[in-house]
Amino acid sequence: MTDEPRRKSSAELVTEVAVAALQRAPQPPEHTVSLTLNAKGDVQIEVTGRGHDLDAISLQVEVKFDHLRAKYRPANGGTE
Repeated sequence: MTDEPRRKSSAELVTEVAVAALQRAPQPPEHTVSLTLNAKGDVQIEVTGRGHDLDAISLQVEVKFDHLRAKYRPANGGTE
């Protein structure tokens, strides 16, 4: 008889991975903001929000976008 440890079955490996995934703390949603200066000298704004509650994310994105839009008015006096 050999002293090698028994290899785990596929079902045991899948179970271990599933349990590890369930025990891992959930990651917070990822949000991004992108500011780009275009050829006219105006700042183009892109705000992305991710999460499970669409209404809450929409409100957060809207507030952030409005704040940035007020901060970065068009350089040439344009109205967007």
